[in-house]
Amino acid sequence: MRQPNKILYIVLAFVLIIWPIYWLPGINLSTLTHFKNFGLFILICIPLLHHKKTAFILSNKNNYFNNIIILISLILISSFPSILLSDNLFLSFFGYIRLIVIFPLFIYAYSLFKIDHYSINHLYFLMTLPVLISVFAVLISKAGFIHLDPPSEFIRAYGSEGYLMGFSYRTPGLAYSIAYVIPAISYFAICSSRITSRVFWSLSLALSLFVCSMLLNRAGFISSVLSVFLVFTSIFRSRRSLWVTTISLVSLITFVLFYPQIIATALYRSAIDPASFANDFSSGRISLLKDALIAVENIPFFGYGYHQSVGLDYISTASFHNLYITHMLSTGIVSGIFIAIFMLYVFKVCFTAYLKVATNKLPDFAIVPISNIFTHLISTFIENGAMFYSIYLGLSFWFSLAYIIFIISNPNNISDI
Repeated sequence: MRQPNKILYIVLAFVLIIWPIYWLPGINLSTLTHFKNFGLFILICIPLLHHKKTAFILSNKNNYFNNIIILISLILISSFPSILLSDNLFLSFFGYIRLIVIFPLFIYAYSLFKIDHYSINHLYFLMTLPVLISVFAVLISKAGFIHLDPPSEFIRAYGSEGYLMGFSYRTPGLAYSIAYVIPAISYFAICSSRITSRVFWSLSLALSLFVCSMLLNRAGFISSVLSVFLVFTSIFRSRRSLWVTTISLVSLITFVLFYPQIIATALYRSAIDPASFANDFSSGRISLLKDALIAVENIPFFGYGYHQSVGLDYISTASFHNLYITHMLSTGIVSGIFIAIFMLYVFKVCFTAYLKVATNKLPDFAIVPISNIFTHLISTFIENGAMFYSIYLGLSFWFSLAYIIFIISNPNNISDI
């Protein structure tokens, strides 16, 4: 087995430790952003330069990898004309750059797991640390022991409860950050070898779910609970008596943490005015969907461009909180079809991997990246899609996908982690 590049491991560790951090006390926002972007630039450029002769060559032994590369390429190619037709070239070019970055990032992640597939455990461990720091900071600030003072750009919409965002840029950002690492926390809580580690991760799991419920982000909280359920039932699948315990535990956590009074109010309002309740419960997304249907009727072949007006008051292509609508309106119908095909293929790959985990053909730890990707897939219907439109929040998607594609293609060479 080849030894991984230690410098790249250090850069990777830096990127993963800082991925959900958008501000820190005493550090200038632009300075922190530049550090993050520089680390990401090094991470994706050095491997491509080092393997420049083979980086873009399809694998003869992995059709899953080939299909992903082809679909990403089709998305990038079909999205490019939208830049040229945009009224704001800078915004459109920046939006397109975020798409381009995923190509070398995915290749790097896949190459890393070919060298050392055990590294996935360490990667997820590193990814959980900054999220837990934000979780503990929110709790300590809530208790009054410290005072989090986020930058004015972030706190504007939250007033005195700005501390709820932790070190993220807003509360939904923290909620989804928690949802993306909850599968790993759940796994570590069950499978850690030391009792002290199990206690730490179990406590971290409970506190993360509690903080996620405080944020009142329904999608992030529900995704987190579903991930816990998926991981628990997968690990305990051979002990049926624990299934009932797991289901009961998750149900109890859901009921206690997600504010019974909110549930009661929701049931009352849904009975009085179902249409109004549905729109409010979805944070206005149903109204946005209606606007999207109007915008789609007159969509140009290559879309409106990134962050461009769609002809409706105060609404741009980035306003719809839905990956498929956002991407189709931004880049056109053809690219929208390709991105839908890509996500369907990712679901197929992950479901195949899940069945293999359920029949002991893949290691138990595989349920962690599978749960992570399922969370991302759910979010594409209610957000713009972190894997394409938020480089750092989308990191876990590409690393998880690369790992899953590697292990289902090399099941005989994989041992449990």
